[in-house]
Amino acid sequence: MAKGHLVDTSNAGGGGEGATREILVVDDNPADVRLLVEALNRSWVRYHINTVEDGNSALAFLQHRGEYVAAPRPALVLLDLNLPGKDGHEVLAEITANPELQNIPVMIVSTSSNEWDITRAYAAGAAHYFVKPMRWDAYLQLADAITAVGDLRNSSKERTRTSV
Repeated sequence: MAKGHLVDTSNAGGGGEGATREILVVDDNPADVRLLVEALNRSWVRYHINTVEDGNSALAFLQHRGEYVAAPRPALVLLDLNLPGKDGHEVLAEITANPELQNIPVMIVSTSSNEWDITRAYAAGAAHYFVKPMRWDAYLQLADAITAVGDLRNSSKERTRTSV
């Protein structure tokens, strides 16, 4: 994937009840993106998943700038912390500081289990923190957890940490 490349990964084959939910995945590791998208596509919820590879592209997508002028507004952002350009902490801070974006729940999906990263993410407004799994079955569990807590827009005070 090229830097900042938009990838539409609709799960047309997934089960699905109700309307399709828009998700933005922000991660620079193509293997992690592929595993996460595959796992989410097996969910009973229909997702329309867009991905970008860096923090600057994530903000451009969310603010409808440049090549993302017609990008959909995601119902959920899945954000890695270790990104080129603006890192995930900076992106999260900008999202939560922007009145037009601050109602979009942001879930951190990172390899870091460092307490400082976790504390800092929650202090900046992360809705949830997941440590990236190492096995496929754990990615399926992660997708189930994201689906289960993905409706945090109306309960943003609920903050949880999960390792799968």
